[in-house]
Amino acid sequence: MSFTRPLNQITNSRQKAMEIAQQLLNTLQQAQQGGPQPHLLNYFSLYLSEKILARGPKCKRSSDKGQHTEAFALALVVVLLWAGANRHGIAGFAKTFLGAFTCECPYILLIPDMVTGQTAEDYRRTIGYRGDEKMTVYMDRMQGLLTLYAAVMQTESPAPDIPNPYGLEQAWTWLARILNGNHIAPFTAMSLSVLLDTCSHALAAAYGRQFVKALQLIQTTLLPKLERLQKTEVDKYWQNVLTDQVRQALAAGGRLPPPAGRTLDP
Repeated sequence: MSFTRPLNQITNSRQKAMEIAQQLLNTLQQAQQGGPQPHLLNYFSLYLSEKILARGPKCKRSSDKGQHTEAFALALVVVLLWAGANRHGIAGFAKTFLGAFTCECPYILLIPDMVTGQTAEDYRRTIGYRGDEKMTVYMDRMQGLLTLYAAVMQTESPAPDIPNPYGLEQAWTWLARILNGNHIAPFTAMSLSVLLDTCSHALAAAYGRQFVKALQLIQTTLLPKLERLQKTEVDKYWQNVLTDQVRQALAAGGRLPPPAGRTLDP
């Protein structure tokens, strides 16, 4: 059973993404039919989740092409695979995938704060650092994973009878949780920046004035807080990026064009 080969074939084609999702679902179903060994299906669900998330760095917006080169194609694979697994009684895949995603990128749930008695090394592990990984590499990886997360939440299934099991309401909940949670520079600014870059078009279309009010809250309340937390050039960079994004979004009434790469080829 191979998961790597289909995932390596992802292109900007909707049809190809659908074919890959079906191949991966077939593999999970084979594991499901392997007999009374639930650990086998759990193993394949985790292994597949890790292979999908390993492609997270490729989902970061391309600096030269200005588009999300793989995020939306991979998001469609995830949505179809997730919906298909639920439909065929493999509900454990969703829990496994979200659990693996949270371990790789805790920002999909919240901005973790350092707890009393926690060492700097322990905190690095809590927020997903890998060993002696440099901050630039880490931030690039987190951006890619957050972009994938935002793409998944706004991706619509091509089949009207198969809705996205983790849709845009999750993005709205995530936004509220981030606004009301811990604020740690530069991670809060980076997380919100990726969400706005990838998901603001869909959120504005779905939530209208509510989304504009959320942008206003970021501008009047959150950004001043983050400015007081600034300690490094990285903090300042992400503060400036988020400030510019919010200003542009508000000037456009919250309605920004869809991100490049959101519309897949046939």
